[in-house]
Amino acid sequence: MLSNRKFIALALVLAWAGCSRETGLTVTNHSPAMLTNIMVSGSGFSAHIDSLAAGSERRLIVHPRGESGVRVAFDAGGRHIDAGEQGYFEAGGAYRVAVTIEPDLKVTVSSELKKY
Repeated sequence: MLSNRKFIALALVLAWAGCSRETGLTVTNHSPAMLTNIMVSGSGFSAHIDSLAAGSERRLIVHPRGESGVRVAFDAGGRHIDAGEQGYFEAGGAYRVAVTIEPDLKVTVSSELKKY
């Protein structure tokens, strides 16, 4: 039988694990160019990807603080692209976020609630 302290500690650990603030974010390169110096950022997070080959993708885990969008900046073909902040998602791990670099180097961001 668990003592009260052990029960409370176990309950806190389980509650914390169930309330993860992690959000899965995928960056996909549909352009014909190699992307370099990729920076993905939002409320309370930023992640750097050195390079992303044409046709490839990279999955990241980010930890947003509250409501957020995604800002994406990268270099491609001698140009620096800063797409600004786009999309919407919230902290709490209930969202999947997809960042897509299109063939014309435009960036689209979509998010959806995970289905439980």
